Amino acid sequence: MDENDALRAALHQQVDFAHSLVRVVSKRPRSLYSTSPVEGWRLLMLPMSIPDREAAMHAITERELEQLHGAYVTAGLIDPTTEFQRNEARYENGGLVVDTTAFLHLPCPFDIAVRAGWDVIRGVSDVKPVIGIYQTLADVDGDTAYFSSLHKPIGAERRLVVKRFFRPHVVSYVARSIAADELFPLDPALAVMDEVAWAQVVEDPETGAVTLKYCQKVHPPLAIFAAAEGPVTMHLMLLFQKITKSYERAIRAQIQKYMAEL
Repeated sequence: MDENDALRAALHQQVDFAHSLVRVVSKRPRSLYSTSPVEGWRLLMLPMSIPDREAAMHAITERELEQLHGAYVTAGLIDPTTEFQRNEARYENGGLVVDTTAFLHLPCPFDIAVRAGWDVIRGVSDVKPVIGIYQTLADVDGDTAYFSSLHKPIGAERRLVVKRFFRPHVVSYVARSIAADELFPLDPALAVMDEVAWAQVVEDPETGAVTLKYCQKVHPPLAIFAAAEGPVTMHLMLLFQKITKSYERAIRAQIQKYMAEL
């Protein structure tokens, strides 16, 4: 794909995303502004006891790992060959959902991509995938972590449990938001992001080529845009397009850092 084709594809994707946002938000405006958590969140809570917390983190991420294949089928990430990034809005379970999908070629050894991917998904990379104040709340083990990120300009908080799973030539990452935490209570004045993400760093065993597959599903709390000037759809489109690009910049910057250390 040459530069002109890439620009046309990016513009086409932006138009499609804008249209999907308008369809969802304009048809169901009242229910989308609810600040109440969706029904399934009641299970996404961490208790006070450390052993119980760690068991809950493993159970939550392992449950989401079971959904990875189905999410990738839906997102067109089973056998992609050409790089792409896509955002799409839809209505699900009484609220707006924004799906973000990306497929990237990573020009680096497999082990460096695995290391960089882990830094980015748990919020410790030099370039943050989403601008905010990050704090690691627990390093459960070498492959499981829990962190928070505050995003004061939009009045939102993210609490994510992340875990990585190893197979030959493939490392899978899962991130799932937490709805309630008895040890580190969420700020009731902030909106809580409800999200799940799946990522895989894949090595071609024959060529050594390394690729990244990424799929994220977010229920954005639209109440954070209620006082903003202009259409909500405009703010959402700009926010998610910026986040999608930021994830790519974060992992490429982290890869460049580790490559420079070789």
